[in-house]
Amino acid sequence: MERQMVLLCNNQKEAAMGAKQTKPSERKEHALPELTPQSMPEALRLYYKAKVLPTELLLSYDVFCSPPLLDAEFTCSPAVLVVGEYSVGKTTMINHFLNMEYLSSRTGPEPTTDTFCILSYGPDHCQLPATTMINDLKFPYQGLSRFGQALLNRCFTVTCPCPLLRHISIIDTPGILTGERQTKSRPYDYDLVLQYFAEKVDCVLFMFDVLKVDMGEEVKRILLNLQAFEEKILIVLNKSDMCDSMTFNRVKGSLTWTLSRTLQTVEVPRIYCGTFWDQPMQNLDNRELLEQDTRDLCKELRSLTYTIHVRRLIEVTQRAIHARMFALISNELHARYPPFCFSILKQRIATCLSEEIYPEVIRRYKLSPTDLPPIPAMQQLLSGGQDGTLPEIEEGAVQDLEDFLNVDVPRFLNVIPPEGSIPANYGRLADSTLYAQSEKFDWCAADEAAEKHGWRKEFQKLKPLDGRVGPEDVTAMMEGSGLSRPLLDQIWRLADDDGDDLINEDEYCLIKFLLKRTVEGHTIPDELDHRAKPPRTHIARHCLELERNRKMAENNPPKREPFPWRFEHDPRKWDFDRKEDPENIRLREQTKSILRSLRDRLGDGK
Repeated sequence: MERQMVLLCNNQKEAAMGAKQTKPSERKEHALPELTPQSMPEALRLYYKAKVLPTELLLSYDVFCSPPLLDAEFTCSPAVLVVGEYSVGKTTMINHFLNMEYLSSRTGPEPTTDTFCILSYGPDHCQLPATTMINDLKFPYQGLSRFGQALLNRCFTVTCPCPLLRHISIIDTPGILTGERQTKSRPYDYDLVLQYFAEKVDCVLFMFDVLKVDMGEEVKRILLNLQAFEEKILIVLNKSDMCDSMTFNRVKGSLTWTLSRTLQTVEVPRIYCGTFWDQPMQNLDNRELLEQDTRDLCKELRSLTYTIHVRRLIEVTQRAIHARMFALISNELHARYPPFCFSILKQRIATCLSEEIYPEVIRRYKLSPTDLPPIPAMQQLLSGGQDGTLPEIEEGAVQDLEDFLNVDVPRFLNVIPPEGSIPANYGRLADSTLYAQSEKFDWCAADEAAEKHGWRKEFQKLKPLDGRVGPEDVTAMMEGSGLSRPLLDQIWRLADDDGDDLINEDEYCLIKFLLKRTVEGHTIPDELDHRAKPPRTHIARHCLELERNRKMAENNPPKREPFPWRFEHDPRKWDFDRKEDPENIRLREQTKSILRSLRDRLGDGK
């Protein structure tokens, strides 16, 4: 019986191939936009819907892989997922980057965040439940509906008037709990929700606390679940200023060893150490390392606005490759067996694929065995496809996939916007001017600006005690400049040269001058040159005023007037205009005679 079925299948295959050769392939022309750096997100969406999505829908691609991409996923801003145990500083770090507290954010030593908060830009502080946003076509996380109402009731979209959120959205997550609380206290599958968000976002910040770095089984399990997205994971060791140098190195080494054993990767993941809150560092032993790691982490997050285009193109390309592979295998199955034989093939699909279909596809299309999908995925696709069968894909659809991979992808690579081509306000993630090469200036410029803007009068209004004020008297003024806290700390350290946490009138003027320069776009120096520091005594200030008056006199010389000198032997005034005066002629001749006599004596060596 089986032998007859094979013969019948071979006959139908020859008939189908004959019909296929006589029937011309009709290709549908697509009206697609021209590719430019500005139109790339929208163009990629249209190319995907025209050339990749039709084949995915026919093959039920979502059965063995992710659902089709939404329109909002092509135009939304890059997203950062913040994950970690409770009380490691996730919400505090987010508020630090935003330079404000987002609505309903709470911090504390115990678990305080029990909801997923998707932070995006908005003109006002607002909070909307996911049950409402799930029906919005502009919401890129509509797939949350698969987790049920229990999750949607604990997921919110929060808007903030923060410029950073115009370019990057942030997702704050509930902390990882230990023991039975992880499963019993949450009516949804926490691990699966994290995997869903990790697939959709562009970066995953996995945070650890330097004071409780011991990794529990729950944390290890989640790390293993997220290992499929290891290129997105950045490890952050928070509160690194809370211990001395020896303890810090021991904790960092222990965390590195645990991560390498847990993730089982060839390369040890880098750990970004820092202290992400609005308070001064508690321990300055590792200050340079923490500041360098913080700058590198901010650079990684800023680059997401560029790499998101590459990530989207890679994702669409991978989906096109998978769809093409499944289409070729499906067509090969249809060429060998009629559709009514598929129910029998399910019983021996593994043998059929490994011995007949895969070798033929590899030979005909010059593919590598590693390019083909695994046999279990094909079994799942054959079991869950439309009516339990695989549809035959038209040659035009397969040609669209090949055109996209061979022609369109290189064109997209040529129009990817270069990094830094679009100006953006990243707030506290911006590249700090703290460590850049600064333009030099001297104290004269700061003193002149103080006189011009009345900064000395402002200082006297603070009612200084013994001519000095503390940081609490100038904090409001400095924060009013809008600069980030690290920049303000550096300006205070430069002005407070003696480190007594008190500033005098001149140091106050220097702070105002540095704030003004930074707001105007100038950079802050690492150290002040001795000529830029304010004078320490009134004598030095008086000398400075004399020097300034001398420079003013050189730039504006007085008009030439007759000298009011008088000679003792002549009561008349000296007059330059009287060129033919006999007395002047006599004096000039006498002077020339004396000069000649001296020259002659010097020439003779006398």
